[in-house]
Amino acid sequence: MSALSLSSANAEYYASNATSNDLILKSKASHFLSQAAFGGTVAEIDALAARIQAIGHIPACEEWIDQQLALPIGTTYLGKVNQMLNSPLGHAYNSNASGDYWHQAWWDQVINSDDQLRHRMAFALSQICVVSTNYWNNLYRSRFKKHVEYYDMLMNNAFTSHRDLLHDVTYSPMMGVWLSHAQNAKADPELGTHPDENYAREVMQLFSCGVYAQDAYGNILTDTNGTPIENYDNDDIVEFAQVFTGLSINDQRGFFSKNLTLLGNGPMSMHQQYHDESEKHLLNGVVLPAGQPGNTDIAMALDNLADHPSTAPYFSRLLIQRFTSSNPSNDYVKRVTDAWYGNGPFGTGVSGDFKAVLKAILLDTEARDAINYVKQKSGRNYIVRANPVDELSGKIKEPLLKLAQFYRFAGATSDYEDGIIRLTLSDRAYGQAVLSANSVFNFYDAGHAPSHGPIGDYVAAFEAANPGLSIELTAPEAQILGQNAVGEFEQFYNIPFTGPNAYIKNDISVLTQLPTIQLMHDGHFSFTKGLIRYIDVYLCHGQLPYSLAQSIENDLQGSADTWEEQVAQIVSVIFTSPAASVAN
Repeated sequence: MSALSLSSANAEYYASNATSNDLILKSKASHFLSQAAFGGTVAEIDALAARIQAIGHIPACEEWIDQQLALPIGTTYLGKVNQMLNSPLGHAYNSNASGDYWHQAWWDQVINSDDQLRHRMAFALSQICVVSTNYWNNLYRSRFKKHVEYYDMLMNNAFTSHRDLLHDVTYSPMMGVWLSHAQNAKADPELGTHPDENYAREVMQLFSCGVYAQDAYGNILTDTNGTPIENYDNDDIVEFAQVFTGLSINDQRGFFSKNLTLLGNGPMSMHQQYHDESEKHLLNGVVLPAGQPGNTDIAMALDNLADHPSTAPYFSRLLIQRFTSSNPSNDYVKRVTDAWYGNGPFGTGVSGDFKAVLKAILLDTEARDAINYVKQKSGRNYIVRANPVDELSGKIKEPLLKLAQFYRFAGATSDYEDGIIRLTLSDRAYGQAVLSANSVFNFYDAGHAPSHGPIGDYVAAFEAANPGLSIELTAPEAQILGQNAVGEFEQFYNIPFTGPNAYIKNDISVLTQLPTIQLMHDGHFSFTKGLIRYIDVYLCHGQLPYSLAQSIENDLQGSADTWEEQVAQIVSVIFTSPAASVAN
């Protein structure tokens, strides 16, 4: 289940000449919304397809992005959680089940919210600047709210800048607990204590410049011996650890608390008496003078990391991987890096501006022109073929995105009296639950390179054909697609109509819109064929191989199942296929 698995499929579907252009437009629209949002509803896909026809592919997508950037933040996640807690269905704050409200709020928001790009960016940032509910054994009382506030902070920073994000992440009480720089005090020679180095290490390794020096294209720089150049060493970690001293969680007593369970409101505060005021030597020769206020030291250190020449290409690549491509070309990374520095067609002149970076990622030719749709005459009809331009393009859809895309397409609704879609931990995507990774490295390693399957086979074939040369191809999401996750997806059959639980329904009228489905063919085909094309276009971006479509049709010929049962079979087979699992 990788981008490579579709490269030889040459997905194709039949359509009349009058409708083939319409199908291509809708496929392009659904493809874009699978990358920039949590998928698209039928109405959203149709609307974007109409704009693509009216003003062109890239202008229509940029217009959509501009509209999203202009949208105010809707209901906050904490607001949604409080709404749920205060409803007749709410639990007491000391209920162990109260932590479920966070996951329920997330699903309801990503399925129903209009500001999709902001939600998608917050999700991407949550997988880079990781904190986890797994820190606590039980999310009782108000503990789980700290995670909700952290996610709202990511929502607030979705369209700001990398430097702004670094500030808010550093001062977050949840990050302070997770990476132990809360209550981090200066060295005490008498006690033999030293500042905690955890956050100092991870803010460099994961949140800014990365381990190895990179050029603007994302190439790892090496010394004269061909050894990768490291951006920092242990001495640098010690210096940065001294910077991040004196920060305290604000508890009810208003002083430097040692009780990490007393999570108060707002960001952490600086307590100067615990801050190391010595001179500090940072990266690239930057020196912080002795005697500065702690907040000044932190601000200058974050400037140092944000301005590091490796930060833009390193962070840009991470974001590209979260939105569009597991293996972006060096030129793709360079174009996004240019936007990061305020240059190029999308640059705003502000370094690290996420608005510019998002445009550069989502509108790049490697994202928008990844699929080449070709019309070919076949008898009295046309065959529309969806050919990946580059067999290394695209990315595997991680379980959360794959399920959210289906729920938005299928019109998931709630039978609860407050109308909130209450998907719980037991209904979560397989192998994932937001802010519940097992480590600071997320659910999977951004550099995960499968040794088996299509990716591994491609690397082996390349290196066999090119002795002395080696390549490394990544497919991060493949790391969580183990046997359990795949097995759970294969149990998808009942979800299209019953929903994931007794109270969550999918609006099956979306799947039985006769006039719309009939537009998927020219009248010479069966209704089943039309439905397959319909799901292909709206859910798989036109990538469904004709051989699979034909196989589904053949299996249903002469079936005694009800129409609803046949629809469920069609949806479940397509949903579990590579066509719905890969976004080229």
